[in-house]
Amino acid sequence: MTDHDLQRGSVIFYLFLAVALFAALSLAVGNIMRSGDPDSIGKEVAKTAATDILQFANSWRRAVQGLRIDGFDDTEISFENDFVAGYANANCTVTRCRIFAAGDGLNHRAPDADWFDTAQSAQSGYGGYVVSGENNVVGIGTTDPDLVLVVPWLKKTICTTINDQLGIANPGGAPPKDTGDVDMATLFTGTYTATETLGYTAAPGDTELQSLHAACFQGDNDPPAGSYHFYQVLIAR
Repeated sequence: MTDHDLQRGSVIFYLFLAVALFAALSLAVGNIMRSGDPDSIGKEVAKTAATDILQFANSWRRAVQGLRIDGFDDTEISFENDFVAGYANANCTVTRCRIFAAGDGLNHRAPDADWFDTAQSAQSGYGGYVVSGENNVVGIGTTDPDLVLVVPWLKKTICTTINDQLGIANPGGAPPKDTGDVDMATLFTGTYTATETLGYTAAPGDTELQSLHAACFQGDNDPPAGSYHFYQVLIAR
């Protein structure tokens, strides 16, 4: 056998080896795609969703602060928009006090449907945002109700990831539990009523949700246990 024959045999061997390795890799990737690999893919999706939610919540908070700086009272601020009815504020008599004013206001961006837990799809407020003046956030401002943005009925993984990004503990791998009631149905139209307390925990020493301007929590009563919700204080009162 000549050196040329040996070299040709080596080339053929390495070609077969490369084909076999490529086939094995393709099979492994196919198995991952078929199984969905929920742990790895879900984490990346949750990170992206959490970042998006925190960014848009901060943009709403900054927009509200901008209107306050411009001299508008908090009761004059309007969240009226062309997509969700019920936010018309009679106290807002000029276009500039509308958060979503055409031309110079925020763009009303629809939430991503993948953020939400489809098991809660029949619930009020599912798939959208709620701005309410009915909740007093424990440890923020006074005992007067605060102006709060809520993104309700989120997937648990997104909720815990939001808290991870905010540096908030998730006891036992779950978001902190609000053991009271939270109003996520009454839309803000310029008036406040301190009907509920957000961040209430019945267990002594359980303070994960207290004094936080933004957090994700799990319900216990209303909203119910097994549901997950993000809030951002827009105005502390």
